[in-house]
Amino acid sequence: SRCIECYRCVRICDEVQGERVWHVRERGSQTHIVPDGPSLRESSCVGCGACVDTCPTSALTDARPLSLAVPPGWTRTTCPYCGTGCEMSVGTRDGAIVAARPVLDAPVSKGHLCVKGRYAFAFVHAPDRVTDPMVREPGGWRRTSWSEVRAIVATRLLEIIERHGADSVGVLGSARATNEDNYVTQKFARTVLGTNNVDNAARVCHSPSTTALKRTIGVAATTC
Repeated sequence: SRCIECYRCVRICDEVQGERVWHVRERGSQTHIVPDGPSLRESSCVGCGACVDTCPTSALTDARPLSLAVPPGWTRTTCPYCGTGCEMSVGTRDGAIVAARPVLDAPVSKGHLCVKGRYAFAFVHAPDRVTDPMVREPGGWRRTSWSEVRAIVATRLLEIIERHGADSVGVLGSARATNEDNYVTQKFARTVLGTNNVDNAARVCHSPSTTALKRTIGVAATTC
């Protein structure tokens, strides 16, 4: 009943997100906006929240617990999920993240976020979040120090290479890392480990990157 038929949700879904979920049906006093499925849950919606963000009347709004509503403070930062560099404003209350919204004047994302950037922030305060190095042993996982972890990794890599050869190991770079970090990563693989098995995380876990990079540079590899 709050909808004023401004079609902002239809346009942002079509022209910005490219999903074309919302459609205008009928004309005149019978005009109404519907998703492309029998319900929004059964539609092609990817949950990016762009329509919610642009709706001027809260006809579309986020479903969230009342305890997370209206954060008193906002901090401008960069989304940590992939290497695109979308900017976001993170809302906090009592030292906890309770909301995230896009930055309108961001040069990269231009006021837009995907579903991960906008909604996937609960991991920050998850009680089972891993915050220390862990070593898997027969009895389960054990917390340890960075120095011990480095020693374990180095020892086991050397054992594998001595037993099966250098090409039995590989190294993954990161789309979130800097050019310099990824350069050192591949240099370590080739000169220290002696293998050319170098790949990147964008090719194996981020389908939008895979599609775009394949079309632009011919291979789904992180540009850095």
